Amino acid sequence: MTSKISYIKLIREDIRHRGWLAALTGIVLFLGMPVHAMLCIDSYLGGNDPNRRAYWTEYIQDMMPTMVNGYDITFVAYAIILLGALGALTGYSFIHSRERSDFYHSFPLKRGQWFTVSYFSGVIIFVIPYVICSGLTALAGAAYNIMTPEIFGKMELAAAGGILAFLVVYNVCILAAVLTGQTVTGILASLVIAVYPAIAFGMIPLLKSTFFQTYSVADSSFLDRLAIYASPAGAFIDAIQETTGETVSFLKLLFVILMIVVLLAGAVLLYRIYPAEASGRALSFSGMAPVFKVLICIPAALFCGIFVSQFVGIEGTRWLFFLCFFAVVLLCGVVEFIYQQDLKMLLNGWRSSLICIGTVFAVLCVFRFDLFGYDAYLPEEDKVESMSLRSYFLTGYFEYPSELREELEEIETYGVFTENFTPIYLLAEEGVKNAENGIDPQNIYSGDIEEADSANYIDTTICYKLKSGRKVVRDYCVERETILSALEELCRDDGYRQKLFPVFMVEGDSSMSISLRDVYGGDTDVMKLTEEERDTLLAAYRKDLMEADIRILADASPVGEIELYTKDSGETENTDASYGMESSYVLPKAGSGPGRILLGSQYIYESFEHTLACLEGYGYKLRMKINPEEVSTIRMYLSDEIIESGKIDAILSELSDDVEYLSYPDMDDELTVRSQADISIIAEHLKAVGSGFLSGNGPSVYADVMFRGGMSYNYEVE
Repeated sequence: MTSKISYIKLIREDIRHRGWLAALTGIVLFLGMPVHAMLCIDSYLGGNDPNRRAYWTEYIQDMMPTMVNGYDITFVAYAIILLGALGALTGYSFIHSRERSDFYHSFPLKRGQWFTVSYFSGVIIFVIPYVICSGLTALAGAAYNIMTPEIFGKMELAAAGGILAFLVVYNVCILAAVLTGQTVTGILASLVIAVYPAIAFGMIPLLKSTFFQTYSVADSSFLDRLAIYASPAGAFIDAIQETTGETVSFLKLLFVILMIVVLLAGAVLLYRIYPAEASGRALSFSGMAPVFKVLICIPAALFCGIFVSQFVGIEGTRWLFFLCFFAVVLLCGVVEFIYQQDLKMLLNGWRSSLICIGTVFAVLCVFRFDLFGYDAYLPEEDKVESMSLRSYFLTGYFEYPSELREELEEIETYGVFTENFTPIYLLAEEGVKNAENGIDPQNIYSGDIEEADSANYIDTTICYKLKSGRKVVRDYCVERETILSALEELCRDDGYRQKLFPVFMVEGDSSMSISLRDVYGGDTDVMKLTEEERDTLLAAYRKDLMEADIRILADASPVGEIELYTKDSGETENTDASYGMESSYVLPKAGSGPGRILLGSQYIYESFEHTLACLEGYGYKLRMKINPEEVSTIRMYLSDEIIESGKIDAILSELSDDVEYLSYPDMDDELTVRSQADISIIAEHLKAVGSGFLSGNGPSVYADVMFRGGMSYNYEVE
C-alpha cells in the first residue's frame, strides 16, 4: 500500500532537511543580483551631474535584464550552474548509498512519488529566492527612476530565461545521478552529458576542417545545427541569450524546453528501474558500461588529438594519428579505472578498448586519404540549379547589411546566385584540379606552393545550389585572372551586377543621409543635400557602376568613397560635459528601432564621370591626389618579405639619404621621411588600403601619413 500523506508536507520536510542549501541560494542570489545591481547603478548614475546621468541611463537600462540571468554578469550565470548542480545532487544523492536508499524506499511511497518530492523541492529552493531577488533588482532600478514598463517586461523575460537555464542544469545533473551509483561519478557524468552532443555531432565538421582542403566554414550542415540544439550546454546558453537581446527566437526557446522535457523524461524512466544494488558502483547499469565506454572514448579521443595538435601549433596531420592513438588508449584506461577502481583490472574491458582504437584509426584513415572524395566533389551540371562565388577580397570590399533586406544575408554568406553558372562551374573545375595538385586555401599563404607564385591565387568560395534543394559549399584556390574573367562574364548580366553591388538594395526613401570621403581619408562629411539631390546622386552612382569596367574596380585606386546611412525611427542626442568639454553622442532610444545602418565601401573612381559631375555640381569637388605640401611625415612599415621581394626597390632608390631607418628583430622595419622632396616621391605611390576587390595575396607596404593639420591616415604603397 502507499501513503496518502500530502505532497506539500513531504516537500516542506525535504526543504527543511536541505535548509543549508536554501540559505546558500538566498545569500548567493541576493549578493549577485540586487546588491550588485545597486552598486553598479550607483557607480554609473551616482552624483549630482545631470549630464552624466542622462548619458548613462540608457546603458543601465540595457543592462537591467542581464543582471537577473547572467548574460553579461557572468557571476549570476555561474551561480545558476552551481545551484542547479547542488539542488540535483543533494536531492538524489540518497540513491548512491545502500543504507539511505533502503531507508527511503522502505516508506509506503512509490518511487515516482519520491522522485516528484525531491524534484519539486529542489526547484522551489531555487525559484522562490530567484524570483524575490529578481524583484529586488527591479526595485533597485526603480529607486534610481530608470525603470519603465518596457524594461520591466524585458526583466521578466530574462528571469524566465534564468529559470529555464537552471532547469537545464538541474535535469542534467539528475539524469547523471540516476545513471551512476556514486556522487563523484555523477559529477563527471554531468559534465559528459552537458557537452557530449556538441562534441559528438560537431566531430565530423571538425574532422572536415582538419583534413579536407576545400572545406568551407560557410558550409553549415545539419550536424552543425544538431551540435548546437542537441547539447544541454548549448540549451543553457540559448536560454540566457535569447531572453536578453532585442529579438527573441521562440524556436530556440522551444528547443530549450524540449531539451528540459527529454532530460526529465529520461531521468524519470531510469529512476523507476534503478537497481537497488547499484548504490556504490560507478554505473547504475553495469551491462551498459562497454557501450558508454565506446560512445565516450571515440569522439573524445579525436577531439583531444585535434585540440592538442592545434594548441601546440603542429602543422599538417602527420602527428594526428599518434596523438589520437595516445588519447584513446589513455581514455580507455581512465574509463576502465573509473568502472573497476582497481589498477589490476584495467585490461578487463580489452574488447571494448580494441573497438575504440580500431574505430578511431578507421575514422582517421577515411578523412586522411579522402576515401569518399570530398575534395574532388564536382556535381554534374544537369543536377545544379544555380551557383554562386565569393572570395575573401569580395567580402572585404562589399558590405551586405541584412537589416536592409533579408536576401542580403544569403549574399553575404554565399555570394550572388545565378542560373547562368557556366563561368563559375569552370572556376570550380580549376579549383578541384588545383586542390589535387596541392594548391588549396590552406597553403596559399604558407609559401608551400612550388608550382606557381601564391600571389596569383585567390581563395574563392563556391556554392552549388542543387535541384534537390541542398546547398554544397567548397573553398577553392583559383588564379586571379581566371576569377576576374569569370566576374566580367557574370557582370554582363545587369541583374547579377545589381545584386553584386549592395547600393542597388537601398531604396530612395530609406537612405537617411550621405557622407563623402576623399583620398585624404579621415572622418566623412555629411553632405547637405535635398531629397531630390540625394536621389539624383544615387542614380548617377548606380549608372556609373552599371557601366564600369570590372577590371578597373578590381585594380584601380578610388578617389573617394560614399557612405550611406539608412533612416532611424528615433534618435536622441546627449551631451557629456563632465570632462570640461561639450561633445555630442548619438544613442538609440530604448525600443525605438534598430538604429542607423551604415552602408560603406561605395568607392568612386576617376572613370565615374556621372558621379563626379554630380558632386561637382553640388559643390563637392574631390581631392584626387595628396598634396605633398600638406604632409609633414610619412612612416612606412617594411616586413622582411617586402624587402626580399624587391617590391619597393625603385622607390627607395629615389629617396635621399635624409631618411630615418629603424630595424627591429621581431617587428617590421620602419622608414620615416620628413623632407619635402622625399614626401613628394612617396605621395605619388599612395593609394587607399584594400581598395580593389581582387588585390591578390602578395605582400603589401603600408604607410602612416601625418598631415600638417594633425590628422593621420593609413595608406598602401603601390
